[in-house]
Amino acid sequence: MPVLKRQILENGVEAEKTFKDNQKVFFCQQTREIFSNYEDYFNRVMVLSASVWSCTMTGRTNLTYAEARASEKSAKYKLKNLPTALKGPLLLIASHTKRSSIFELAGDVYGYAKDVFFKGETVFTKNAEGDQPRKVKIMRVVLDGPATDQRPERLIYHVETCDNKTSTAYSAQGSAISRERNTLTMDKCKLFLKQHVELGPEHALCVKKKSLEMFVTSKNCTDEIVFYGQKPDFEMSKKLQAMHKSSQKKKIVNDTDKKKKLGTKKQNNIANNKDKSVQENRTDAKTNEAKEQLQKEMKEEAKKEKEQQRKRKALLQLQASLVLQHYSSIREDQELTDQRIIPAAQPVRSLIGSEHFADFVFILEFLNSFGDLLSIESKFPTGLSIDVLERALLLREINGPLSDILELLLRALFGQHSEEFDDEEQILRLKYFSRKLIYLPVTSTNVSEFLRWYIVSYEQSTNRDNPCFQLLQEHPHIIRSLLSNSVYELAIDDIIRIICALIHQLLLSEEVLARVEKALEVYTQYKLNLSKERRLIATAAAMKQLEQKKMNENLESFKESNEDMEKVEQYRLKLDQMLNDKLQEIETNKLKQLKTLQLELETIDKNQCYLNHIYLGMDRGFRKYFRFNSLPGLFVEHDVSSTGNCMDRVTRNIPSLAQCDSGSRNKFITNAIMKGAVVNNLLQLDELNGIETHDDEAYEQLLLRGIVGLEKAELLAIPTLPDADFQMAKDRLALTKKIPETDPSNEELLMCTGNAESCSVHGSRSSNKVTWGYYATPSELDAVIASLNQRGIREKKLREALEFVRDMMAERMAQCPVKKLSITENRRTKLLADLQKTQEKQYSKVNFLFVPGTEPNEILEVVFGENLLKLQDKISIGGLGYLKGFDEMEWRNAIADRTYDLVSRHQPKWRLRRFMKRSEFYKQFGNALFKKHKKVTPHSDIEDSDDEQPEEAQSITREEMPEEAINGNVEQSIEPKFLRDPFGPRDKLRDQNKIIEEHYQGQKRLLYWEASLMRATSFSQLFLYYHILSDAIMWQRSITSSACSVCRKKHSAESTLLCDECNRAYHLFCLTPKLKKVPADDWFCPKCLKERKRKLEEVQRSESEDALSDDMQDEGSPQAQCAKHQRLSVTTMQKQSEEKQISRQEALRDRIFYSVD
Repeated sequence: MPVLKRQILENGVEAEKTFKDNQKVFFCQQTREIFSNYEDYFNRVMVLSASVWSCTMTGRTNLTYAEARASEKSAKYKLKNLPTALKGPLLLIASHTKRSSIFELAGDVYGYAKDVFFKGETVFTKNAEGDQPRKVKIMRVVLDGPATDQRPERLIYHVETCDNKTSTAYSAQGSAISRERNTLTMDKCKLFLKQHVELGPEHALCVKKKSLEMFVTSKNCTDEIVFYGQKPDFEMSKKLQAMHKSSQKKKIVNDTDKKKKLGTKKQNNIANNKDKSVQENRTDAKTNEAKEQLQKEMKEEAKKEKEQQRKRKALLQLQASLVLQHYSSIREDQELTDQRIIPAAQPVRSLIGSEHFADFVFILEFLNSFGDLLSIESKFPTGLSIDVLERALLLREINGPLSDILELLLRALFGQHSEEFDDEEQILRLKYFSRKLIYLPVTSTNVSEFLRWYIVSYEQSTNRDNPCFQLLQEHPHIIRSLLSNSVYELAIDDIIRIICALIHQLLLSEEVLARVEKALEVYTQYKLNLSKERRLIATAAAMKQLEQKKMNENLESFKESNEDMEKVEQYRLKLDQMLNDKLQEIETNKLKQLKTLQLELETIDKNQCYLNHIYLGMDRGFRKYFRFNSLPGLFVEHDVSSTGNCMDRVTRNIPSLAQCDSGSRNKFITNAIMKGAVVNNLLQLDELNGIETHDDEAYEQLLLRGIVGLEKAELLAIPTLPDADFQMAKDRLALTKKIPETDPSNEELLMCTGNAESCSVHGSRSSNKVTWGYYATPSELDAVIASLNQRGIREKKLREALEFVRDMMAERMAQCPVKKLSITENRRTKLLADLQKTQEKQYSKVNFLFVPGTEPNEILEVVFGENLLKLQDKISIGGLGYLKGFDEMEWRNAIADRTYDLVSRHQPKWRLRRFMKRSEFYKQFGNALFKKHKKVTPHSDIEDSDDEQPEEAQSITREEMPEEAINGNVEQSIEPKFLRDPFGPRDKLRDQNKIIEEHYQGQKRLLYWEASLMRATSFSQLFLYYHILSDAIMWQRSITSSACSVCRKKHSAESTLLCDECNRAYHLFCLTPKLKKVPADDWFCPKCLKERKRKLEEVQRSESEDALSDDMQDEGSPQAQCAKHQRLSVTTMQKQSEEKQISRQEALRDRIFYSVD
């Protein structure tokens, strides 16, 4: 129980009195007492509120009744966790110590017990590295060596397991044994010993007899069990050593005095008889000598008193300097006793939810800070706002902001990592997509497939530190979902994880790292210039004060040497003029240097300067503070899960010290020690015991005593007044000190309370471990800065960072979106509905104008069918091909109605097609073509993969989606001559050998494309194949885009003629000679006709050369004569076989790509 002047609180006079029903009484909440008299109630409340109580367990004094109760409760909680097996050994060890201070006594006991384990104690052992520690009980302790060797490592402990596993017994050394955390600490040891020791003879602390009987004697705890055969020799306190030496000296002096008295007793009797007469004569002389002796003694006493006062003052100055040094040092924030209340932040309640707010701001901040790297103006001309990002994550519309964000990130990644793909993956993409993945078109319909391919490309174990690899390992369901669904169907958690992984991937790029490093250099330079500016202003002010001080000193010295007031006034005016000139000079130099610094500051880009200054620091409660460029305001994150456990010792706050400003702080502490200790009569010579050991509790107790004495001194300084006037003066004194009526609690100060259930720092009050708050006004920002403690390790850095960005943050706080950050549950539903109704010009066709709530797969299916119909229209109308095996109207109606029975009954004919091997192709068609160009070989300048053939359709057993078959119908309807790279030859290619070779490779890639199309499992994949096919068509050869090759005009369609070979257009009236009507048979333009003639001549020339070489081998043979006759009549043969050669070339062109099994 708390004690008042070493006495337990007694019940009031009316404690035993019975009260009547409905009687008006006064209830005291703290002691649970009731009073009928207000004066008794008031006296009891005043006594409880006064700082005159003490805690019986900790010994702390100058507490209120509530603080004493809390201190006692905390002490009991600590002692409750001290094992019973340790109490006896601790007291036995304490009984052998020789100390006069509890701090030294606890140090000796803890120093011995922390390295030794005792019989019956429950500890943890670990046999080898990697093994799980096991809970065991010590059964026996053996000393491995002679009894004189008392090192802890020589002890062998025989233990027996006491956990839920198999019970075993074994022995272990002390290095393999450990106690449970916080089982035995210095604070617990000191607190336990305080309850069981008392002041013994010669001011030495000893263990109480009752405690020895309870914990030592009754438990059979002996020296052999604790000290293993040899008692330890503890050091004696200096105070006890001094007392021991003085007692020995007194004993020696007393012995010698006794011997002298026995020898001189007889002589003294004789001398006394003889001196009787002499003493009577000297009575008057002794009276005078007594007066002189009295005066001399008074002088000596005054001298001693003065010396004691000097020593007293020196001791007080030493104490004041030590306390001032202690309360001026930078320490752990939770250990400071001068904390102020930090203003409460407004909780963040956004549409996105507090659990996603951190990732939401991370995405928003990156996209706006690195917008130029992403070319964000192409999708978001005014930047990415909160509304747009909320819409992207919450609604996830097709062709909406989400697809734009993913497209920007993917394109930036493709540009950054274009050369970082593995070779095998690159071949795979060339094989199935016919070109590099980074060069394929990214749209809102196929972005899901791009995401899947990009993330899967980092699945190798060599990419363990890559964000995409970590996403695959931690959330594999995302990739499985993207295999059959679109990104718009994923949960918001998965959407945020994907975007964050892509952003972290970009943060690893060299361009982003270089920009961050440059921003750090700019920030350092800006901070340096700003510090120079502030230092320059402070230096100028100090110089002005120094000049003013010099002027006053000169004037005072002149006054002492001259009494003429007129001369003094003249001299003063002269000094004033000189001072004004000097101050003007200082001000001019300051403005000149400030102008230079301000010009340098104006050239620095502040946005780039604050790029890496988002995290500001942490306060005493481990709350993190942030400032964001895209979101004005000061934001606070409190993550309770990472703050650890409560402290063993709860820090008590000193309100009077906390209210002092930095200027009067040192003066207040000095006055509290120097004046308060004198008034309160608390000075003792052994007061430095705890201070010399740097004990926090000793410093705290010393300062608290001084503050109490200082308050008494201030009250005593008030003259004697009536009761009412005295109370008014007391209230006026409290008002001038600006101390609140009630002291703030640790919970309000954001300090540890020692109770995990109620602690606002280390406790968990809700299931949500992470909470966010914000400050939205400059006044709140200033209040936060003023409440931060400059002596805290964390708050000092946080305060410096906030002061550095204070002006810039205050300017932007007016734009803080308070309405978006403080949304009630009632407004949440309405805002979500309004967000869905928002129609921006950029997103006027989201979801392709489908009804809100339509499933994404249904939308993609309909849009895919519409795109296929448009593609087939362009192919048919443009004369690029026709639909094979179907009635076109039935086919179109089936797609429009989404009834695929017709398509399922008529599958594409790729199952009967087989690509010809290169050897067969050149053997049948290519020998004659490569004879002219000797340097061009069939294997030059293109990939050769005879061993890798496209998979035949028969090997694929999976049933295709109807949309795949539809896409294959459209592909097979295109004439091969209207396909370009990658399914045909490249543009501007003139070498016929290369053209034929690229036709070969293009058709090979087309079969790979078909094989991959048959494996499509999502609409995103189908859209990707659709775009690849659409880009490979020569749309410039379409009739709809044909212009006259002569006049370059598109008018007069009825008079336009198309070449049957190249599909080029010519006006009838632009030809030379002009045509009057369209020819009924095939018609070839002049270029194609010339080319056909050139090819025919090359074939005939090659045949004649072959015949000539045969003749040279056998000139006399009849065959040679026949060949000679044929060469002479080659012109006649050419005319006769012209039609035959033309038909042969046409057959060669049709058969050059495919053969039928």
